[in-house]
Amino acid sequence: MTAGDGGSITILHVDDDPDFTELTAEFLEREDDRFEVFTETRGEAALERLSSTEVDCVVSDYRMPGMDGLELLETVRETAPELPFVLFTGAGSESVAGEAISAGVTDYIQKTSGTGQYELLANRIREAVGHSRARLSYEEVFEKSGVGMTIHDVESFDVVAANREYCVSLGFDEGECEGFSFIDLTADVPEYTPERARHHFETALNEGSHTFEWPLVRKDGDRIWTEITLQRATIGGRDRLLGTVRDVTERWEQRRQLSTLVTNLPG
Repeated sequence: MTAGDGGSITILHVDDDPDFTELTAEFLEREDDRFEVFTETRGEAALERLSSTEVDCVVSDYRMPGMDGLELLETVRETAPELPFVLFTGAGSESVAGEAISAGVTDYIQKTSGTGQYELLANRIREAVGHSRARLSYEEVFEKSGVGMTIHDVESFDVVAANREYCVSLGFDEGECEGFSFIDLTADVPEYTPERARHHFETALNEGSHTFEWPLVRKDGDRIWTEITLQRATIGGRDRLLGTVRDVTERWEQRRQLSTLVTNLPG
C-alpha cells in the first residue's frame, strides 16, 4: 500500500455507484495523464485491492452498503497510517467531517454538480501525494544519513527525533536519546551555558541557518566535541530546527594542543 516510485499516481476510487466511479476515473485521467484510476464499489473489495496493488491515494465515498467510508478509512489507517485518503462524498455534515478528521483523513471534499468537482479532486490528490512522497523521501534521508541528525522543537529546543547515527555517537540505543533537552546532553564545560545554547538556537531561528561547536556528553560520561549546524525547516507541517551533528573531537584536541604550544613559547 505504499506510494509507487516515479511520476505516475495510482488512485483507488471507492463508491457504490459504478457509473459515478467510471465517470470520475474518466475525468481524473483526462485531467492529469499521470493518473491511473482503479475503482471498487464496496469497502471490502477495496481492502482486497489494497493488499495486492500499490496505491498512492484512496478516494472514497462515505455512505456505502456494508463498510462505509469512515470504517474503510479506520481499517486502512491500521496498516497504512501515512497513505493519502480523501473522503469524496455527498453526505456533507460537521459530524461526518469531524469523525473523518479524528480518523486521520487527508482531505474532505463534498460532491457537487458540474465538472469543477473533478478538477478540485485532482488538485487535492496531487497535493496529498506530493506531500506524502516528500515526507517519505525526507524520512529515508534522515534515517540513512551517515552523519548524526536531530530535529528540535523551536520553543523548548528538546530533541523530538534523532537518527541512529546520532544516538550511536552518544552511546545510546536507537531512539533512546529522544526527549532530552539540549542542555541534558551538554557536557559540563565552563562557558557552555544554557544561555549560550539558547543564543545559538535563536540565531538559527532568526537567520535560517547557524553553525557552532558544542561539547556533548556520551551515555558513559565521556565528552565529545561536535560541530552542529541548525537549519530552520517545516517538518510534518510544524516549524522545526533540523540539526546536523559531526564529531570534531580530534580536530578540537589538535587545536587545543597547538594553542597550548604557542602559549608556552618563550617571548
